[in-house]
Amino acid sequence: MRFAVFLLMLIAGPAWAEWERVAVNAEGTTAYFDPTTVLKGVGGVKVSELQDWKERSPDGGMSVQLRNEYDCSGRRYRNIALAEYSEPMGKGNTVAIDNSPDDWHEVLPRTVAQLVLDMACR
Repeated sequence: MRFAVFLLMLIAGPAWAEWERVAVNAEGTTAYFDPTTVLKGVGGVKVSELQDWKERSPDGGMSVQLRNEYDCSGRRYRNIALAEYSEPMGKGNTVAIDNSPDDWHEVLPRTVAQLVLDMACR
């Protein structure tokens, strides 16, 4: 049941999200973070993030909403769920969903992951 509620929150999230722009890269991808979704646990946090793409993905998406988990002390992160949308800012039709947690990745300097970790883990 908790998974179903989480999936519903991930898919419906853009309706009430308070996205703060984190960065724009050279390819034109804009990354956002919603500080109202920070869920703190022992040693880490879970947060919602959004990426808007300048060009449509092979799946037909223009944006993706991510639920990521950050290990504050270990300075690593992983994606635990995502939903890709046909329009920017998590709007339009859902074109892909993946609820399989990724492996952990090191948070590298000068990346969106570092910016989000620093904001979410304070």
